[in-house]
Amino acid sequence: MAAMICFAVLLFKIQLSFGIEVIELLFYSWETQKDLNAQRDAHAIIKAAFSSRSAYERLAYMTDAFGPRLSGSTALELALNWTKEEILNDGLYVQEEPVKVPYWVRGSEYATLRSPRIKNVRIAGLGGSIGTPNGKPLVAKVLVVSSFDELESMKSEVEGRIVVYNEEYKGYSTTLEYRLTGAQRAEKYGAVAALVRSVCPFGLQTVHTGSSNTASIPTAAITKEDAQMFSRMQARGQDIEIELYMEAHTLPDQMSRNLIVEIKGEKEPEEVIVLGGHMDSWDIADGAMDDGAGAYVCWECEHGVPCGSLKTLDPRIGDYANNPCLGYSNPPYPEPDSMLNAYFWYHHTEADSIDKLSPEQLQHCAAALAVWTFSIANLQSLLPRFNNY
Repeated sequence: MAAMICFAVLLFKIQLSFGIEVIELLFYSWETQKDLNAQRDAHAIIKAAFSSRSAYERLAYMTDAFGPRLSGSTALELALNWTKEEILNDGLYVQEEPVKVPYWVRGSEYATLRSPRIKNVRIAGLGGSIGTPNGKPLVAKVLVVSSFDELESMKSEVEGRIVVYNEEYKGYSTTLEYRLTGAQRAEKYGAVAALVRSVCPFGLQTVHTGSSNTASIPTAAITKEDAQMFSRMQARGQDIEIELYMEAHTLPDQMSRNLIVEIKGEKEPEEVIVLGGHMDSWDIADGAMDDGAGAYVCWECEHGVPCGSLKTLDPRIGDYANNPCLGYSNPPYPEPDSMLNAYFWYHHTEADSIDKLSPEQLQHCAAALAVWTFSIANLQSLLPRFNNY
């Protein structure tokens, strides 16, 4: 599932950054660039996409009506029900594919700086984290590190401390490692908890949640600003003490489903083009960008793809994005960090809401994806294959 998610969301982000030129670039880069009929089809697809606002209107309704859609939650199932009904109302064929999904529960949580002054510390427990021991607050001194190398060099000081990672943002895929493995690495040296600076290039006291690898100590994200403040306090020689409370726990997996929409090709229906996005979101976010937009743009592009494609189009609205065991999550292209920075201002935060999206840009995305899909569906040969895929 994750592979198809990556394509849809990447295209969405590129389109936000570069505008309509991407549509022409996507189209004219394929074999069809000298085919005047194909060019005419592309312009017709673009025109049709620009005459609609349905992707934005549907996405706005879904996020307003159902809100955050954590895997395993009732809200996710209600959103899937509504989406399926709307797809059927479009006259499209849709089938459900049962799938088990994790069910992690955040519960109540808080953190308070107790020394050198009193301050509420905004936190967001990381997905998969456990709660604080025995259901009680944990109070401990803090050790701030800026890298895994610094953690290693200070390992003798970790025992009994809350480790705070104040890592510099160096692009999402690079900095993500601190969120994923920070708690595991800290517990190895005796830490009682780990707090990770939010993985983002810019902060407005927003906390960015996300998944983390399983560890036996609680772990949460904190704001960029607080992580930097703790680092300054430590550099001055001040003792830092935090009270942390988390009720996070994991319940048994729940049954859910993927929605699979199919438009069969005329001549080579056994060759399938798979598009997709995921419907789940983190429990603190409406998930308009991540990944409601990716899923609904794939749905919208079906309206623009003309009948008569050679190959089968298979858009899928998946249920769960945050488990690498469920799909291929690292596509073989470099991450275009320079294009994605603004997206990561909102990623996995309460600020990921419909007002951050432009209806026009969303339709541009649908047009780009529809042209790309139609072009690929009508190629005379298959796209190049990578050895491992």
